[in-house]
Amino acid sequence: MATQTYTFTAVVNWQGDHYDAFGVEFPIGGKGATISEVIEALREEAKEFLAEGEQPNYVEPIVEPFEISVQDSDGTMRNYRFDAVLYEEDGGYCSFCPEVGTASCGDDFDDAMYMIKDATELTLQDSPPPNYGKPEIIKYQLTFSPAGLVNA
Repeated sequence: MATQTYTFTAVVNWQGDHYDAFGVEFPIGGKGATISEVIEALREEAKEFLAEGEQPNYVEPIVEPFEISVQDSDGTMRNYRFDAVLYEEDGGYCSFCPEVGTASCGDDFDDAMYMIKDATELTLQDSPPPNYGKPEIIKYQLTFSPAGLVNA
């Protein structure tokens, strides 16, 4: 079988004392304390995924900024600007806001945006957003053949 190069995309977000990518916290076992270590750990996961015969369905994520106004617990109205990361899945769209940690899905792009805004507003009514900064969207490649990894 032919060698094939796969492109993977990870949204990596600093969470104050660790990185988060796809809901997995790094460091794991002391690995993943830096972005490059997180990428290496994600490469290892991708190798296992491909070695099991799985085929990635690569979909480029869409980063869409949004603004919301939220009345917090003391009655003060606050305006926020975040990024939603959306991707097509199972005929709809999944969305998440890595800066707050909210996630949702919708039947189409507009529905997914509505749902992530709503989920984020509800979350921020109870507590302020963490101050972790913008997530990094990182692409990495693996060249793989059925016999194993050719190069990274």
